[in-house]
Amino acid sequence: MRSLRSVRTVAVCALTGLFLLPTLGAAAEEGIPNTPIICAATEVAQCSETGTCAQGSAVRFNLPVFLRIDLQDKVVESVLEGGARRTSKIRSVDPRSDDLVIQGADAGTVWIATIQRSSGRMTASSARQGHGFVVFGSCTTL
Repeated sequence: MRSLRSVRTVAVCALTGLFLLPTLGAAAEEGIPNTPIICAATEVAQCSETGTCAQGSAVRFNLPVFLRIDLQDKVVESVLEGGARRTSKIRSVDPRSDDLVIQGADAGTVWIATIQRSSGRMTASSARQGHGFVVFGSCTTL
């Protein structure tokens, strides 16, 4: 088990905006894939302003297990373990080099993700007053 210090370090790094993803195929415009991306959360770290951190699965923290990212319509749809769905508008997309960076905000929560095109690895973070999450996972195109 990782120490509290290493979980905090991971959280701080991810909250600066890391998120990684696999080969996305042909770009529609300016390096942006024209097919939806599906991501699965594999590990989550959560920290609160009190300095308490925990890690586990997305289900443990009532976070989405799957994400469907549609860069053409600029929307992310999340699916919780029980099937409940949520949508979030993508506010910006930065398709630089091997990484695809997307950002958004909903009801007091901000989020950012970096997806590495070549590996499919993903890291995402979200923050709201008092606590934040770092989510690691894998992605692929449909």
